[in-house]
Amino acid sequence: MSESRANLEPGEKPWYVGWSNCNENSGKVLQQYYSKPYFLGNNSEDIALSWIFMGGPGFGAQMHVDNVHYPSWQAQLKGKKLWRLAPPPECYLSCHKMEVIVEPGEISKSHSMV
Repeated sequence: MSESRANLEPGEKPWYVGWSNCNENSGKVLQQYYSKPYFLGNNSEDIALSWIFMGGPGFGAQMHVDNVHYPSWQAQLKGKKLWRLAPPPECYLSCHKMEVIVEPGEISKSHSMV
């Protein structure tokens, strides 16, 4: 990626990238750079797998499904993020869609319905 695109300069295409680690030692190194949010239980980071996503303005994905068995959390470092949350299939007819804007410095959590 060019430096101008990485810096989200006008006229450049937007970008969104995500990656994960699957190595326990790498996960321990990564965890040295943040504090686990107070609302997560002690077993929320017992696995080696960690995901990191970042990008510029706009959608990272039109629709995204987290089908995992662990709680997850998102920290907004810069800018704002609009989350459009759809109910899982188990309660699609009785649950409502939600929208929330996460501001810089805020942390949100979700729990798997699996």
